Amino acid sequence: MALFVDRRSGSAVTAKLKEVSSPLPSGYPIYELDDSDATSTCSSDFGSDDDDASFADALEEQPAPRDPLVVPEEVLEIVFRATQRWVDDSETLKSAALVCRSWSTPARRILFSQNIYINSPEAVKRLRHVVDSRPELRSAMQHFDLANPCSTYDIRLNETFRRAAGILRLALCVKTLNLLHVPLSDKTRRKFFGALRALPMEEVRLYAAASPSYGPFGPRRRLRGTADVDVLPGLLQQWSTLRSLTLSGYSTYPRLFSGALLLRPVPPMPTYRLVELNLVSTDLSGATLLWLLGDSLASLRVLNLSTCTGLTKDVLEHVCAFVGPTLECLYLALDLDDLDPASASAPLDSAILAPLVNLASFTLSSDTLFPDTLLVQLVALPSLSLITLCCPSFSHDIVKRAVATLPAPSASSSSSSGSAGGARRRRLEQLTLDAWELQALWSEEERWEVLQACEDKGVQVVINGLAREDIEDEWYGEDMTDAWHALEDLGRSSTASDSSWSSRWGRGSVDALGRRAR
Repeated sequence: MALFVDRRSGSAVTAKLKEVSSPLPSGYPIYELDDSDATSTCSSDFGSDDDDASFADALEEQPAPRDPLVVPEEVLEIVFRATQRWVDDSETLKSAALVCRSWSTPARRILFSQNIYINSPEAVKRLRHVVDSRPELRSAMQHFDLANPCSTYDIRLNETFRRAAGILRLALCVKTLNLLHVPLSDKTRRKFFGALRALPMEEVRLYAAASPSYGPFGPRRRLRGTADVDVLPGLLQQWSTLRSLTLSGYSTYPRLFSGALLLRPVPPMPTYRLVELNLVSTDLSGATLLWLLGDSLASLRVLNLSTCTGLTKDVLEHVCAFVGPTLECLYLALDLDDLDPASASAPLDSAILAPLVNLASFTLSSDTLFPDTLLVQLVALPSLSLITLCCPSFSHDIVKRAVATLPAPSASSSSSSGSAGGARRRRLEQLTLDAWELQALWSEEERWEVLQACEDKGVQVVINGLAREDIEDEWYGEDMTDAWHALEDLGRSSTASDSSWSSRWGRGSVDALGRRAR
């Protein structure tokens, strides 16, 4: 007997299985249900059409399968940006953009938010195709680099800038721009710089080509700072959101707008509030520098003046007075002969740096811009923590005197400055002295004395590339066997007096060896 379940009623049905003849070899019988069994409880009523319909309806009432989970684009963009934060790999984003349609837009948006290099007309054509076919990516394009538009400056240069102007008119969220000023035709110049006026710029780096441009037939013409550079004052007036400005290039901006003073009045000053201003290898006048500062006297944090010509002592003094309350980093790479000849007779008075009460980092590369006593004035600034001086030579006595005026580390951390706010005085952390005219600055004994004086004040010192370990190696020499034996004897003998050790080795030697042992 066998027990079966009727699929219609769900009740059990008993039946017999009978063996039938099989064409298979012996040992493999075949059985079938014997309907003639009298003990079977199966009824013919179970096979009605109504039961089949109810069974079909039950199957149709099953719940539909769930739709696949769709992750919002905002969440995907957060995940992709976190991946880029850990591993800066653009190839991973390119692969993610090809996975599916839902991944494409957030991955492409991050790719286009990176710096976009335009270096050929073909690259501009491909970028324009993407901008036209994917309008949602226009807001992500915020950083453009046209610092090297073509490997050789030929007739295609105008085509590149014309096409770039079309893209900039569509991407209205551009905040960062690297631009190389090159000779352009009048039509291209009006179209390109006209597109730049409406952009909400925050960081701009402008370089001017001082060398001749080369075409297929050799040198063509030289940028003389007239047509392309004359549009700069108008652009700076429009960029009210600008926070960082860099102008660089020999004969880049010759007096910027000074040559046009006889033809038209000086343009109004910009309304931006710069945080960082870098002027590198530029020919400036005092009025130009003050004009470039605009409304930044209360916001400027970083000022870089490197190999700039045409400035005067009075202008530098006024700039230090104006930006003194806010300036935190000052970089000067100026020589005395870089200043205007009318004011280049004697070095600047280091007292002009006194208003820089919030200056935290000072870097100077000069031969005769300041007198030798500059370091004494610098260590008196209340907030200065990093000093880097690159000069022809340094006076050993002046450096020791400047370091001696520094407060001790414990006193520096607990005392307050005499300002009205009662802010704590920042301790000088690092002093770097680099004399380019001397291979070895001072003797071993003089370097050791300066090192000990700086360590007593908690200041790290680097002298002509020699850090503390290098100075100690030169002072003690390579063979320190006797010194180590002396330390071992000191550990075994608890009755040894400090005075005998000081007379034999010197207290500084014992302290240094103890630090090495630790």
